[in-house]
Formats: sequence, structure tokens, C-alpha cells
Amino acid sequence: MSPTTSGAATATPNGGASPAPMEVGLGALAVAWQPRGDTFVSSGQDSALVAWDGIDGTELHRVRPAMAWTECLAYSPDGLYVAASHGSTLRATIWRVSDGTYVGEVLLPDNVVTQVRWRPGFTAPNYQLALGLDSGAIRLYDIQI
Repeated sequence: MSPTTSGAATATPNGGASPAPMEVGLGALAVAWQPRGDTFVSSGQDSALVAWDGIDGTELHRVRPAMAWTECLAYSPDGLYVAASHGSTLRATIWRVSDGTYVGEVLLPDNVVTQVRWRPGFTAPNYQLALGLDSGAIRLYDIQI
């Protein structure tokens, strides 16, 4: 199926041909590009976090955390980590992208995390993460990895 566009934007499949779909299991809900563009990560209703090669679309690795679906993904500014918000859980998880290793999480006592965003300009080992919550609040957290 060819995409349709309006206005000044145009959409052409990568390489000009109709690309083979990259399968993520159940519905894809979140996609995030690494800042350098080397890789991207996707996830969805099955909660699997899948790292993809940004050039040819091959799957690099897949992890299946024991969580609800993934709503949002965000790469750290240096591209080393990805943060994820998971459905109706009260947490944001952090994963090392190079090998899919679980690094840690921010667990909230009272709100579902719906959005995750890293503060630009921060690099290892000190980061800052903004969490959007279902209550309408936004909370900032200093993260050390």
C-alpha cells in the first residue's frame, strides 16, 4: 500500500520500493530513532522491545519484559539507553540498547506513566528523565547509570 500525503510533504518508501514490513508482534504503538540514526526501537501491545538496524531494517535483538503494553519509547541523548512507559503500570523502565539489558526503572506510587523523554545534552553517567503521568502531572528525575 502506498502512503498518501498532503501539503508540501512527500512519503517514499526507503529505497524507493515497497518495503517488507518489520514484524513486531501485536500492534506497534511506539517507535523511537537513536539520535545518530544508526538504529531504532519499536514496541507495542505485546511489550516486546525490538532494536532494528536503521539502514536495512534487520532485527538486532528483542527483549520481552514482563510488563503491560508499551506506550512510549525515548532514546537517551547519547543513544546508549532507551526508556519505556508500559501501559497501566506505575513505572518507566530503562534498557541498554546495545544488548537489550534491563538497567533499572522509576517506580511511582500513584500514577500511570504515559510519556517518557530524556533531557537533551546529558550523557553518561548523569541523565535527566521527564515522565508524563495520567494525572496530567509531569515529574523530572535525575538518573545515574
